[in-house]
Amino acid sequence: MARKTRARRKAAPKKGQGSTEYLVALVVVLVIAVIAIALLGGFTPFGTQTTIEQSQAYWQGATPFSIEEAQIVTQNGTG
Repeated sequence: MARKTRARRKAAPKKGQGSTEYLVALVVVLVIAVIAIALLGGFTPFGTQTTIEQSQAYWQGATPFSIEEAQIVTQNGTG
């Protein structure tokens, strides 16, 4: 009987190990995803400026209608 109790005590700390490892892996993946999005311009104003410039370049060359001049106002009021 004493052997069973000792075996249970040794196995008890490993009970939540799988869940903990899963959470750690999930956090690592989420941090990498946030960094990748930030570097690609998802959370920074640099990404917005690039999008505005790309939009203006597209509409200047669009046919049969072309927009030669435009002012874009962003959320903070600048354009």
